Amino acid sequence: MKKISKKIGVVVALILAILMIISNIALAKIKLEELDPKSWITLPMFIRNDTTNISVSPNAGTYTLYYQMQFMTDSQFNAMETKQRTFKEELDRKEEILNTKTAELNTVINQYNEEGKNGTVSEATKQALDNARAAQKAAADD
Repeated sequence: MKKISKKIGVVVALILAILMIISNIALAKIKLEELDPKSWITLPMFIRNDTTNISVSPNAGTYTLYYQMQFMTDSQFNAMETKQRTFKEELDRKEEILNTKTAELNTVINQYNEEGKNGTVSEATKQALDNARAAQKAAADD
């Protein structure tokens, strides 16, 4: 009798474990959408000194906010700010190069149009236009 009750207990425990796993899988649904597509709630990127302000629009409706605190040391935060600053400087430099290449392309286009009004466009201007377009496209792609 003891063996049968142990077997029944094991079977019941296994069935309960399987049901718990199935219910967790059924209830855990992945959401692949924006947190707040209409920007009704604005949150700061970083919270300093353990306080922050969260702005909620009157049109926000019903929301449940969850948060997770993650503490960073000053050196970790400074390293992240340095990376962000370096990235922004690189982006600004590439944008400046793009603006320069676009201005050069516009100059060559103007020259091409002026020569076209006179009826002849030189091969040098055609080649310069092709080169300027390629350089501008490369800068835009970069």
